[in-house]
Amino acid sequence: MIKPLLAVQNGKPVFVTRPPEFEPGFNRSDSMSMLDSDTDWPVVIEYLVQFQPKPNTLANYLKEVERFALWLIHEKQKPISAVNRADWLAYLDFIKSPPATWCSTKARKFQKDGITLNTGWRPFEIRTVHEPLATKSIDVDDDPQLVTGLSENSQALAKRIIESMFTFLVVAGHLNANPAMSPRTRNRSSATKKSFSERTISDELVDYTIDILFHAQKHAGSEREAFGYLRAKYIIQLLVGTGLRLSEAAGHTYGDISIRGERWFLDIVGKGDKPRSIELFDDVIAVMKEFRLAVGCSSPTPLYLDAMKLVPGKNVNKAISGRRIIQIIRESFDLACKAKLAEAEAVACAGDKGKLLRDASYLEKASAHWLRHAHASYFLKHSGQNLKATMSRLGHADVGTTMIYIHDD
Repeated sequence: MIKPLLAVQNGKPVFVTRPPEFEPGFNRSDSMSMLDSDTDWPVVIEYLVQFQPKPNTLANYLKEVERFALWLIHEKQKPISAVNRADWLAYLDFIKSPPATWCSTKARKFQKDGITLNTGWRPFEIRTVHEPLATKSIDVDDDPQLVTGLSENSQALAKRIIESMFTFLVVAGHLNANPAMSPRTRNRSSATKKSFSERTISDELVDYTIDILFHAQKHAGSEREAFGYLRAKYIIQLLVGTGLRLSEAAGHTYGDISIRGERWFLDIVGKGDKPRSIELFDDVIAVMKEFRLAVGCSSPTPLYLDAMKLVPGKNVNKAISGRRIIQIIRESFDLACKAKLAEAEAVACAGDKGKLLRDASYLEKASAHWLRHAHASYFLKHSGQNLKATMSRLGHADVGTTMIYIHDD
């Protein structure tokens, strides 16, 4: 008998019946996995956990993952790590018209007590389909047809969700390959990564821009001008060191920093009003302390309920807008670009000139969001490709967004 396998309880995805244990399949990776399990079934939960902040999304994803897992158990008697391309294509055919034993009228997973499993539940619902009015004779009674398979839209959703699960397991190091990914999808994924790789900025060019701003600050003609360069330098170091969105940088204060011993944490309310806390690196802490003293704060360390804005105006208790931050960063990269072009004019070696011109072309196109990309790539690499930690730090709602920061090298 087919019983419910997964459910959401207290907002979390859990197994409600124990799945059978299988030997690891041919597709199981021998490399270090970023997930907390040595077997296949618990990683299903790890995939679903990322959708907890969105209950409706979690429910939809859990339903499709459960169907696929039950199909593996009852029809194939194999684990996720043993699924091949033929299995995947067979599953796509299966969901078009599952057998009657897999279907029931709409039924809850649990009895009224919320604990006892409902023996009448099945993975697929029997639904009724009416003939379209455009094809129906006016003098013929409407006789609805009972169907058991998923609609075309539901099939596409199921395909997308399971493909996403396999991608997650491959990226996390649990599987070697994605049997659900078609060659066309692979090409699209590669194109996305290539597009991303061309919209980030190297550490070398960030450091170069900081040096240019420091030099401009030293030779500024007025105190106001010097403050502008000082703040521009600070903004770039802050964004590349934290990965904050512009709205987050503009909307928080130093009072949002909590200090635990030697460790600093920035408590953020981000996109969609989702709270998160990120630990600040030592170099970011040093930059913050230096900036606070430079703008006249009495303490390099944030005070309790400190009113100073994270990205302030000349009045440190007044924030500047995200649009103004974009403008400041654009002006900073333009300044660095002009410096690179001047260096290119001064060199005779074609090879050196080519590199300088290429650097200048990146600086000409660089934007504020490139700093977030740069931080994401750095953090993912230095966290040992820890997707969950990177996703949490950046405030991503979908692991697919985080995955684009994984480089093939």
